[in-house]
Amino acid sequence: MPTWKPASTVFQGGTQQIEAMKGKRVRTTRPLLSARLHDPVNSRDQTTDLARGAVGLVANPLKDDLLIAYPKLASTVVSTLDALMRSGAFLVVVVNGPTFKAAFEVET
Repeated sequence: MPTWKPASTVFQGGTQQIEAMKGKRVRTTRPLLSARLHDPVNSRDQTTDLARGAVGLVANPLKDDLLIAYPKLASTVVSTLDALMRSGAFLVVVVNGPTFKAAFEVET
């Protein structure tokens, strides 16, 4: 059974720590409305809503922000970042450090 810790207790910030967290499962502790989607190809300003308890995986840093990958279907169980990326059925959300600390938990 997974153990979840508040992100504020395990995340201090910065690109190096984000890199070290790559592939870690994270979940929201509250709904995130209008979370910015990351689309480096089309560069459109699109957003999505994340429900409380949405589970994703830390993908990469984007400067001091975190890129978190989520399955497109909320019912999909997230196992590994590699498997999610191979599925092609994912979206990537940009989350800044303060929001990550305040609104996320990290599986340990």
